[in-house]
Amino acid sequence: MTPPARSGRSSPRPASDLTARFIRIEPIASALTRVIVLRRALLVLVLVLAALALPAVTHAAVPRGWVGVMADGELLEQPKLLDPELGRMSSVGVSSLRATLRWNLTVRCAKCRPDFRRFDRIVLGTARRRISVLPVVLGAPAYLAENPDDEVALPRDAADLGAFLRLATQNWPARYVELLKAAAQGIRAEDTGAKVMLAGFAGQAWIHLDWVYRNGARPWFDVAAVHPYTRDVADVVRIVRNMRDTMRRWGDARKPVALTELGWTGARGHTRLPSWCSFCLTEPQAASSLRKVLPLLARERRRLVISGVYVYTWISAYQHGLWDYAGLRVYRRGRVTSAPSYFAFLAALRSLR
Repeated sequence: MTPPARSGRSSPRPASDLTARFIRIEPIASALTRVIVLRRALLVLVLVLAALALPAVTHAAVPRGWVGVMADGELLEQPKLLDPELGRMSSVGVSSLRATLRWNLTVRCAKCRPDFRRFDRIVLGTARRRISVLPVVLGAPAYLAENPDDEVALPRDAADLGAFLRLATQNWPARYVELLKAAAQGIRAEDTGAKVMLAGFAGQAWIHLDWVYRNGARPWFDVAAVHPYTRDVADVVRIVRNMRDTMRRWGDARKPVALTELGWTGARGHTRLPSWCSFCLTEPQAASSLRKVLPLLARERRRLVISGVYVYTWISAYQHGLWDYAGLRVYRRGRVTSAPSYFAFLAALRSLR
């Protein structure tokens, strides 16, 4: 399959030009919006829907829900944190939350009843504060998993997953599109107005996007997604622009793209870092980058058809790993404080109003 012919258009920036800047290539991480849960006797069917049509802008520089944050780690593992932190998110203007729905914690065995209480707390808490939720489905239960020891394991058999949009295997573009098609058909059968979002691509995301197009993905998604992890703020826009160029070549110029993870970790100086981690900055550098990137993306919002941005992440432990220093808020020894990036985030939000 080849893209439609297009005259007078240049191809995206060659991979070699940007490879050194973009790291942490992740073939796939499922991300779709709005969850419909169909509870059956022994089968859990979770359909993750997206309702990301661009709302009309009145007096605001960006529409409600355009800037969100990621919720994972301590925010989900420490029950006492969720309610007060959701309150703080609402008070500072966060109106969208990307949260993990762990399949292997929801269904633990073949005869176990699905237990959605963990995720229901997020749904109810955000609903009370008018915060929309973008769920991320991760981790097949051990009895269905290819590798039962992997907490984000892939399933052995697509038939076992119902309409879960599953992660990739060895031949991931073709495999992914096969599963995307099944998931999209199931989602649209339940809700004809639903929007299906692609997985969030990282690294040379535009190349991954081209691969799935070549394997027939175009009819089965409504929103593309990208995780533009890179050192330089300007390169975030370049990555999105390359995504847009790829979509235009395939006849999808009007489809939006969402930045479902965006941010830097302030781990430099706190922990030993791998050589490839170009987006591992000092805390002041991470804060400065976040302060600059949101207004920049807002200015490019219409031209690049950006439907939303999710900052990674709201809260983290600030302990050992490089991702422990990515949070806007800091959880340490039972207390929650604010990192420099939190104040940068607030300043960026104010500039968008």
